[in-house]
Formats: sequence, structure tokens, C-alpha cells
Amino acid sequence: MAEIAFAATFPLVEARDGVEKHRKAVEKRLAKLAAQLPVAEFVLGVRGVGIASLAAIVGEAGDLSNYSTVAKLWKRMGLAVMLDGRQRRVSGEAALAHGYSPARRSVVWNVGACIVKAGGPLKTVYDARKVYELERVETKGHAHNRAQRYVEKRFVRDLWVAWRRAGSDQGSADAHIRCVAPAN
Repeated sequence: MAEIAFAATFPLVEARDGVEKHRKAVEKRLAKLAAQLPVAEFVLGVRGVGIASLAAIVGEAGDLSNYSTVAKLWKRMGLAVMLDGRQRRVSGEAALAHGYSPARRSVVWNVGACIVKAGGPLKTVYDARKVYELERVETKGHAHNRAQRYVEKRFVRDLWVAWRRAGSDQGSADAHIRCVAPAN
């Protein structure tokens, strides 16, 4: 049976190895480009966040200086507050207003999870917010989710501020953005 299983899965394993090699090369290139962005030093100073996370955020959002307010960036990344509650996947007419993308939201969720696990100043913010949320919701899980979302929004806000500050100090980062961000 082991030989049959090996024969059946061999093409899949071979294909995955090829994809993995190319994926690592792309990730290495993206990290190199993201390290050249004017906010790279800021990102490296945030515990739990790395250059790959910066590349992912810029890849999903593009040039952060194109967002006139942090609320617009929050909406792009799935963190907005809508008239009917938090931004999420909905159907019907509200779907257009929400403009929700699970892929963009997951980028920021993963950053938030890493921040919470890594400790540091934003973990302290998370801990305080979780205590606050425990009084407002029924379960610890809900309190955790709401506190993590709060920290995600805080990080995105701080990144947006750092980006705008770096942009006013060093000019636009457009050349780097064209290399990192997808063409939409």
C-alpha cells in the first residue's frame, strides 16, 4: 500500500517542490524591495512585524500615501467600521459598500496575531484592550478578537503615519511601490 500511495502522490509532491522554490524566490525579492521602502526601519522596530509583512501590506494596499485618511486605508484592509457594524463579507447591495476582501483582511489579521504573540508595546495595548472588551462581551474569545483587531488598527495607523512622514521627508516612494504592489 505504501508503494501505491507513493506512486499516487509523487506528481503532487514534485509539483509542490517546484512551486515552493519559485515562491521562496518571489518572497526573497519582495523582502528586498520592501526593505528599501522608507518605512522599513519603522516596521523593524515593531515587535512581531517584519519586512515580509510590510511587503504583504504594500502589495495589497499599494502606495500608502494615496490614502488621504487612515480610515480609508482601514477600509482597504478590511478594518473599517460600517453603518451596520464592522466591515465583513456581506451579500446584496451592502457588499459594494463594504468592499471586503478576505485576502487583504487576512494579511492584517496575521500581522496582529504575530504582534500579540511577540510581546512588546503593542502587546501591552492588546492586554489593556482585552480587559476593556471582557466587560463588554460574553466570551474571552470575543474579547481576544476585538482586542487583536484594535491592535491591528493601531499598527496600520502607525504605519500610515510613518509612511506619510517618510514621504514628506524623502519624497515619494513610487518607484519602490511599482515594484512591490500588484497592478490593479
